[in-house]
Amino acid sequence: MNEIFTDKAENRELLVPGSIIALGMFFTGRILTNKQNWSHKNLNILGKLSTSLPSRILIPWTMAGIVFSKWTPVAWGNLIKKEPTGLVLSTYHSIKSGYEENVIRVKESIYRNADDYLQRSVRQARKSIINKLND
Repeated sequence: MNEIFTDKAENRELLVPGSIIALGMFFTGRILTNKQNWSHKNLNILGKLSTSLPSRILIPWTMAGIVFSKWTPVAWGNLIKKEPTGLVLSTYHSIKSGYEENVIRVKESIYRNADDYLQRSVRQARKSIINKLND
């Protein structure tokens, strides 16, 4: 903490108001991306984009980060320098690989089930045609 908040004037004058405004912008972003605040009948492209899951995660944090970086530039710069980049990237890659593995597994399962169903249906259709021809 002492390595991030180094500017005493910024800490005394701007840290609390900047943090409160950043928190307000976070909640504003949450309100903007809430699906219940958009009309469900005529959802335009802007509504679809801003209520998608990535937008609901990124927009509030981005808005809060921008405000905090403008109000407390020294603390923001120190935070960016001290952030363990490997932690964020490793977390991102683990989430991404888990998601990709699940998508591939589900896709293969759907393909297998559809293929089995089609083969059974074709076999049953052939049997019924043969039975009709033999009768």
